[in-house]
Amino acid sequence: MRLILIAWCIMVFCIDLAITADTICPRVWPAYQALSSIVNITFIPYGNAKELFRPETGLWQFYCQHGSDECLGNIIHPFIYCTESNRGDVEQIAKECALKSSIDYDKISTCTKSKLGNDLQHQYALMTDALQPQHTFVPWVTLNNEHTAKIQEQAEDNLIGLLCDTYKGSNIPDACKKSN
Repeated sequence: MRLILIAWCIMVFCIDLAITADTICPRVWPAYQALSSIVNITFIPYGNAKELFRPETGLWQFYCQHGSDECLGNIIHPFIYCTESNRGDVEQIAKECALKSSIDYDKISTCTKSKLGNDLQHQYALMTDALQPQHTFVPWVTLNNEHTAKIQEQAEDNLIGLLCDTYKGSNIPDACKKSN
């Protein structure tokens, strides 16, 4: 499915948007819903976390800026996106979100506590560490592999407007027609 989406994006001049954030940062879901036909969004749920490899367990240990709930939210977030708009008990919110989305939360929970889940979170750490320039705060926005203060400011002020202004294709989404 992802290959089809990428091929479609190439044909219609899709925009690449990457956001490095934690589960507590401002949200992109409304922009994705409105512009999914023209934007390829990569959400990197790692934020300002740090990691340390524990050879005795063979696992990475993560330390998040806002504590253990943020770390749990970061690892759950790739599976279900509605968790980002809520505050409170992360696991309870994730269960409710999974139920609304018809997703089996037990499978998500099993994965987040597994070696695979730990490895996936480590991959987000590597993606965050590879950012050029290095991120200094979150959310950190890159647009078509570029980060500038102007892009960051526009993304925070009006993400849909920024994406619509960046889009060079001919099939203009309705949200872009409304934002002009």
